[in-house]
Amino acid sequence: MLQTRTLAALAFVVVAGAAAWWQLSRPDEHIETAPPRGPLPEFSAADIDAIDIRSPEEGKTVSLAKDGDGWKVTAPVEDRADAAAVDRAIEQLAGARIADRPSATSKESWDKLQVGDGDVLTVTLSSSGTPIATLHIGKTGRFVRIGDAPEVYALRGVSRAMLERGVAQWRDRTVLKFDRDKVATVTAVDATGKAVARRSAPSAAAGGDAGPPPSSDSETWTLEEGAPIVGTFDPAVPKTIVSRLYHLIATDFADGVSKAAAGLDHPALTLTVTLDDGTAHTLLVGGKADDTHVYIGRPDSDRVWTLLSSSADSFAKGPVQWRDRTIAKLPAADVAAMDVRHGDFRIVARRSGDGWTVAQPKGVQIDKGKLDSLAGAMASLVGAKIATDVPPRAFARPVAVARFTDEQGNTIKISLAAKREGDNLWPVKASTRRDVVLLADYQARRFLVERDTYVASK
Repeated sequence: MLQTRTLAALAFVVVAGAAAWWQLSRPDEHIETAPPRGPLPEFSAADIDAIDIRSPEEGKTVSLAKDGDGWKVTAPVEDRADAAAVDRAIEQLAGARIADRPSATSKESWDKLQVGDGDVLTVTLSSSGTPIATLHIGKTGRFVRIGDAPEVYALRGVSRAMLERGVAQWRDRTVLKFDRDKVATVTAVDATGKAVARRSAPSAAAGGDAGPPPSSDSETWTLEEGAPIVGTFDPAVPKTIVSRLYHLIATDFADGVSKAAAGLDHPALTLTVTLDDGTAHTLLVGGKADDTHVYIGRPDSDRVWTLLSSSADSFAKGPVQWRDRTIAKLPAADVAAMDVRHGDFRIVARRSGDGWTVAQPKGVQIDKGKLDSLAGAMASLVGAKIATDVPPRAFARPVAVARFTDEQGNTIKISLAAKREGDNLWPVKASTRRDVVLLADYQARRFLVERDTYVASK
C-alpha cells in the first residue's frame, strides 16, 4: 500500500513538473516582442518622403518633402527644412506604439478623449505621392484616430509637442556653421574701429596615437589689431564669440524685412571668423526687431533673421568690449579696512584679529558676518560690460562710495552711479581704471549698505 502511494506521489510530481515546464516555456502574451501597430499599416522611416502636419491652433498645414539627402518645406512657404527635426519626427511616427484594441469605438467618445476635429493634430505620411497613413493625434498625445475611422486607440512613443511646431521651427534656421577647432582669427568691426584676435591651438601629441584632441581650455588668444581701443585684452571674448557662432541658430525669420530696414546694410557690428584655410564666416548685427529681439544677417545673403537680444548680448561685442573688465581682485583676507557709504548710512571698520573694530556707526552693534561678506565683494569684482555712453555728471552724486584698503595701505575706491533703466546694470567708476564699467545688479547691491541689514539684532 505504501509503495503504491509512493509511486502515485512520484507520478504526480513528474506530471506537475512537466506542466510547469510547459507553462513557463509558453510565450507570455503580455510581453511585447514588437511594438503593437494596431490599425496602422507597416512602414519604416525610410519609406516616407513627404509629411503634412495640420495644427488646430494655427489652422494651417505645414508640408515637408524629401529633397535629396535632406528635406524642404513646401507649404505655407518654400524653404530648406531642419532635416534633423524632420528625421526625428518620422522616426517617432514609424515607431509609434498603438494599442491592438480600441479604447472607444464611436464619435460620442471623441470629446471625452479630446480627439475631436478641433483638438487633433493631423499628420499624413506619404511615399511616392501615395498617402500611407493619417494619424489624428489627440490633445493630450495619449490617444489617436487613424484615417476616417471613428475608433480611438491608445498611443505611446510619439510626442505631440515635437510635431506641433510653427512653420519657422520646421525651417532650417541655421545662420552660421563651421568647425570651431579650425578657427584662426576673429575680427570685430563697429563704429569705434576694428579688433582682430588670433587663436593659437595646442599642438597634438607627435607620433603614433595622438589621443583625444586638445581641449579648447588650453588654447590661447592674442590681440593682433585694435590695441588703442581695447587696451588690456580679455581673451575670453573672442573665445566666447567662436563658441556662440560655430553653430548659430536664429530665433525666427524676418520675412519681408529688407536688409536696409533691418539696419544690416550699415550694421552696428560685423563679426568675422576666419578658418585656417582662409574661409570666412561673417555675421552682421543690425537694429532692434522689437523689445526682445535684434536683426541679424550675412553679407552673402539677402535673408534677414531675428535673434533674442539676450543671446546676441553674449557674443555681439565690438572692439571696446574686448577690453578686460576687472575692477578689483582683492581677497577678503587682505582687506584691512573698509569705508562704505550708501545714502545717509556709513560703515567704517578696521580688521582686528579675526573680527572687526567698527568706528561708524557709533553706539550700535554691527553684524560681523555682514562685514565679512562686504569685504568679500572685492575678491573678484568684474564688470558685465564697458560703458560707452555714461556722462561724467552721472557720478556727481553717486549712489554709493566704497573704499577698501589692504594691509600695505593701498586703497581701491569705487563710486556707484544710479542704475540704468532697461538693462539692470550699474555704472561704476573705480580708482583702478580710467573707463566706466557696468556692474551686474547682484554685484552692485553688495555696496548698497542698509542700516536694517547691518545692525545686529539684540
